[in-house]
This record gives sequence, C-alpha cells and structure tokens, in this order.
Amino acid sequence: MVAWLQCSAQLSSATTGYLCDALLAWALLGGDWPDPAEPVAGPDCDHLEALVQVIDRWRRRALAEPIGRRLDLAHVGRGLATAVACQRDPDALAERQWREMVHRQPWLAGPPAPYVLADGRVL
Repeated sequence: MVAWLQCSAQLSSATTGYLCDALLAWALLGGDWPDPAEPVAGPDCDHLEALVQVIDRWRRRALAEPIGRRLDLAHVGRGLATAVACQRDPDALAERQWREMVHRQPWLAGPPAPYVLADGRVL
C-alpha cells in the first residue's frame, strides 16, 4: 500500500487519509479497518499537505501506544515519509535508500577522512 501511495497524487486527500489510517491499523493492531478520518484542512486541500497531516496525526496517536507498537508505527511511518518525499522529488527514494544503507553499513561510504590537527599533524 505504501508503494501505491507513492503514485497516488490523483487520489483525493480524503482517500489518501483513509488508506494511511488503514496502514496504521494494520501496523498496530494486525488488521481491521479504521473509521475514515478526513484531513483537517478539508476535502479540497493540497494532496501532499493532507498526507503530512495524516503523518502528524500518527505521531500524536503513537504517544498513547506501548513501545512495541511504536516501533511498528515508526516502520510504517518511515514508508509514508518516503512516499511523501517521492511525490516531491522522484530521486529522493534512491537517495534515502542509499543513506539508510550507509547508516547500517558505514564501510560502504569508504574510509573515513583523515583528521588534521591544528599543528598540521594527521591522525
């Protein structure tokens, strides 16, 4: 569903909000459909703005959840953040995936740069 949201600009913001809430329910509760929740700005607001509102709503809900469920929510939330970034910049997905891979496997970025002291010595 997150992959579908990456190309969902033609969907209404209300539909996108409903899909995001469904993702939240599956991530936290293992299923069931939530009650549809309209974006705060109304049905005719900007699509990306509505997605951001839904993600903010997730963050508020997450504060009431146990830590195990928060981790699940964070995983799905990262997917939604990637979907929003890809709507704004098609190259954002590849760049984000590269940064995450380098963060997990720092040796992919190459050797660290030498550290030069004030007196000119290199560590």
